[in-house]
Amino acid sequence: MGLRPWEVRRMTPRDWRLMVAGWNEAHSQESNEPGANAPTRERLKEMVAEYG
Repeated sequence: MGLRPWEVRRMTPRDWRLMVAGWNEAHSQESNEPGANAPTRERLKEMVAEYG
């Protein structure tokens, strides 16, 4: 992501959890094909409802 240390320190706990969850999910997938790990429209709606 290219965040600098002071940018990470300014994150709220919610931002941090979202970033870590996204990183873990992105790096746990077997496929490295672009777009292969993109969320479905339903998952996208869930994420918007959950995270705003």
